[in-house]
Amino acid sequence: DMYAKRIRAGGWYEEVWYSHYMIAQCHLSLGDPIEFEKWMLLAFKNNPRRAESIYKLTKYFREQSQHYKAYHYMKLGKDIPLSTESLFIERDVYLGLFHYEQSILEYYVHPNSREGARASVAYWLADATLQQSVLSNYEFYAKPLGTVRPIQGLPSPFGSEFRPSAISVREYPYANVRYVNYWIENGEYKTPPGKCVMTENAYVNLETGELLMKMKDSSVALTRRDVTVKGLEDIRLYGNDRFTATVQEYSDGVSVLDGRYNAETGDYEDVSVLESPFNRKCEKNWLPIGDTENFIYDWHPLQILGPGAKVYDTPPMFSMFRGSAPPVRVGDGWWALVHMVHYSKPRKYYHCFVSFDREMKPRKISIPFVFVSPSIEYCVSFRTVDNFVECYVSCMDSNPARVTIPVSEIEWVSI
Repeated sequence: DMYAKRIRAGGWYEEVWYSHYMIAQCHLSLGDPIEFEKWMLLAFKNNPRRAESIYKLTKYFREQSQHYKAYHYMKLGKDIPLSTESLFIERDVYLGLFHYEQSILEYYVHPNSREGARASVAYWLADATLQQSVLSNYEFYAKPLGTVRPIQGLPSPFGSEFRPSAISVREYPYANVRYVNYWIENGEYKTPPGKCVMTENAYVNLETGELLMKMKDSSVALTRRDVTVKGLEDIRLYGNDRFTATVQEYSDGVSVLDGRYNAETGDYEDVSVLESPFNRKCEKNWLPIGDTENFIYDWHPLQILGPGAKVYDTPPMFSMFRGSAPPVRVGDGWWALVHMVHYSKPRKYYHCFVSFDREMKPRKISIPFVFVSPSIEYCVSFRTVDNFVECYVSCMDSNPARVTIPVSEIEWVSI
């Protein structure tokens, strides 16, 4: 009654609009959806520059599984710009909530999953509030990209207990192949009875399957700790003869090891633990940048460490990025591969290319995709060949494969 009285009094149009809006909210609380919809539409008619009432209709009808009606209101409201008025602005409505609703509704309204994928990216770029909720739905939109060919004929230099996993190409066909003694069962990591998690590495010719050198953990001239995860994990080869690896044996926590990869002797030389710039106890995804001494350290903001240190502001979506494959030169800039993780059981990985200019400022991202299916997929190496991108992928920390993606199939979004 008081809101109706305020409407009859006229005057400041923002208070008149808000009174319509609150009468609609009252009807919803009273369980009258017909009057709720009527008054939300009256509010919008009273001031079409305000999108809050249309958002409330979108959310309500989506929650009632009236997806086409919700979709109609979403389309009506999502392009209304952030209001410049002063009274009770609900900023989240303008900065991503319509895209969040669209990321759900596209599944029910359109058979083309690309619309849902684009809506998800639009939300992630604009807002971080419901990132994980959108990510949990992304399995309905993620599609495989490229052609998958299992890498067969790899040697077994460490016995049947170890199986090949992540592959880092140095100069094709020469690569480091990681071998692990564990497997994933119902989302849990399993090892042989009485054994800890172990990684071994070998230098291999991917074309012939020839073992060129077994790499020697014993060559790492650093003091070791007694831990339950041993070996150099996720080796990334870079430059002429350099490498990084994730390790737990050489510091108080998970850290990144950097050094020289001597494929002729099997030795890791001149190794050192990279110091965490923020004293973090878990460092994993530093990405070395080509022949430089620089590393991509973090994504939101983008932080580059080394002689060419830089910091760039990035959209909220970048807070979900984790380093996968180091940048390679493409045209006048660079491309890198990152992944986002939904922590289900088992985890689900979604992959995304990031394009940079020559100064390593990000300029666009690809629509996230999977290589085979939403599961534990990992890629620490890719290269460009003519008009294709060739990624070296492990699935469920095993089953290495070569995934060839036509550049024309990569859909980009500017940031």
